[in-house]
Amino acid sequence: MNLLDIAKSCEDIARGVFSFLPHVPTASVDISAVVAELYAIGASLRSLDGSHKTPSRRQNFTHIATDLELVVRASLRQTLRDIYDSLSRMNQAIHITNLHNAAATAAGTPIADTIAALHKRTWDGLWHYFYTQAGYSLHLRLKYYKQMLEEMSAIAQGEVADEVMLASCRAAITTLRVIQDRQVAIQAQQEVQKQHQQHHHHQQQHQMPGQFPQQPPFHHHPHHPHVSASVPPVPPPPPPPPPPPAPGVPGVTPVAMPRAVSPDDSLEHILDPPRAPEPPKRKSSMKKAGSFERQRPNRKEHRDSIHWSNPTSPKSPVDSSSDTMSLSSNSFKHWAMKVYGSVTTSTPLRSTGDMKFPGRPQVTFSFFLRDRDHRVRVLCKVKSDKRTAYSSTVITSLLIHREGSCLMLCHPSSGEEDRVAWANLQFSTLEYMVLFFCTFIALRGQDSSDPVSRIKDYQLDGEELVFSGETIDNHYIHALHIYVDTSTRAVRLHATVLHGELKHVPVWTAFIHQRRHVHGIHQRDFACPS
Repeated sequence: MNLLDIAKSCEDIARGVFSFLPHVPTASVDISAVVAELYAIGASLRSLDGSHKTPSRRQNFTHIATDLELVVRASLRQTLRDIYDSLSRMNQAIHITNLHNAAATAAGTPIADTIAALHKRTWDGLWHYFYTQAGYSLHLRLKYYKQMLEEMSAIAQGEVADEVMLASCRAAITTLRVIQDRQVAIQAQQEVQKQHQQHHHHQQQHQMPGQFPQQPPFHHHPHHPHVSASVPPVPPPPPPPPPPPAPGVPGVTPVAMPRAVSPDDSLEHILDPPRAPEPPKRKSSMKKAGSFERQRPNRKEHRDSIHWSNPTSPKSPVDSSSDTMSLSSNSFKHWAMKVYGSVTTSTPLRSTGDMKFPGRPQVTFSFFLRDRDHRVRVLCKVKSDKRTAYSSTVITSLLIHREGSCLMLCHPSSGEEDRVAWANLQFSTLEYMVLFFCTFIALRGQDSSDPVSRIKDYQLDGEELVFSGETIDNHYIHALHIYVDTSTRAVRLHATVLHGELKHVPVWTAFIHQRRHVHGIHQRDFACPS
């Protein structure tokens, strides 16, 4: 990130907020405090930028890299964008009001509104929005940013920081970032619904009288022969053009922010592929675990074996339905494509679902991974003959639980054992259920907001643990488990991270079907896992 550019954005927005002072004198104390904090944040960012450009201090940034991502890239920039959007809307309203007032003056009629009233309504709305979002004022939020940046600046300069202050601010900003991410996900969901409505309305307008609606495309099913048509499909009409942007705010430069990810967007131009951690250089002795067991993956370039906790190139979202697994056809291969494509066995599950839905609605799950902090959002799309419904949430807000052939995704409730169901997926084979479960746990475990080791749903219900021990894989100490499914008696190996905040995160799994004895497991059975 460019700290100097963000510092300039803080100072530009401070000048924009200062324009409220003559128009809203009753809030002069709060306005002055916000302006002062914005300038102080800009000064701290400039200090950090200067330290980063000093070779002797650059190595100190390894101690504050995570906090810097949390404060500047994840939370501060979203706050600056919210303020800038509010200023832009006010500027557009002022432009329209000036035109109306000029016309009213020429006609001799009273004016409809005043510039001072627009400033007051904008400031009141801005203040109320930030207070409702976080539970405290915008001034206090900016103060948290400033205090944490000042402590990080001290660390970058080789000084001793106030760890108590740093921990307090970190906790407050982490909670705030979760709220901000949830609102971004809701806005993305609403934007997608709006685009679908506009596209549907556009198709209805361009449909000729008497023309039948286009038949849905035929999807190839593995149990049915493939049918190909000789007539090429008719491409859909282009969506309507986006509305023109609002005029800018004088004296305020736009804040460079990554746009919200919508479910229809490809991640190719939005997210960089996450880099797997570089294995530590070790001697022949392997008494301690590598750094991978102590912290989440960093962005150092290294390509290794296909692990859920070691993704190679997630350039497109992964989609999964309730009875089949389908992946995006993007030319960039996601790491899960090899994982899902490696299934060579099929253990059928007895259907335990009680509810029957007419029309067999298509359920699609998409995981959106943000590279800079490994945060993941989950989008559920339910498509039926009548309509398409969407629901989105952050992956750390969900718990996963198995009921027979179904995986239930739930939100925790107030009680320790109470859960609120969010989605229920039914699987026809054990292999796909296990792969979805492991992928879900691994993506949630990499999320920077809440370590998976604090959550108790890392084990798949309905399995019996028959063996557990330590194993060394590529210089990392992992836990190796052997599970037996109680309903199908299928056996699988399951490796997880053993130590650190990534504890219990799945690394790989393998099914064993060619067993010599049905009621026992022998060492010779491991010669041919599948």
